[in-house]
Amino acid sequence: MKTRMAMLAALAVLGAAVSAPGTAYAGARDNEDARVSGVRGVPAEPCPSQYFCLYTRSNHSGQVFKLFRCQTYGIGMWNGIGSYYNHDGGGKHAKFLDKGRKEILNIPPYPDSGHSSSRYDFRPVWYVTAC
Repeated sequence: MKTRMAMLAALAVLGAAVSAPGTAYAGARDNEDARVSGVRGVPAEPCPSQYFCLYTRSNHSGQVFKLFRCQTYGIGMWNGIGSYYNHDGGGKHAKFLDKGRKEILNIPPYPDSGHSSSRYDFRPVWYVTAC
């Protein structure tokens, strides 16, 4: 009887922990269906000079979307951790924008500090401006 009571208590605690609201953490495969308007993703490779690159996984891996044109791109299904690299040596900053098109992050060009991140949570990003 004691064993059964202890097991029921443990299950109750586990159930409360599982159902309690809390921080949602992004998983390693959360960007598998990621897309960028007008740009096709390809297997990860180094970001070419004069491009701003978005990677679906951390450490510049997964799929890469290479943004070249100076425009704002809509992004979809970026639900977790990825990475980016601003390899535009011409001085162009890239920007991440939220749903209301408010700036979340201003990314300086290579070789400035902050031009690259090997781990970035894309969940609040809805648009990317590549200039």
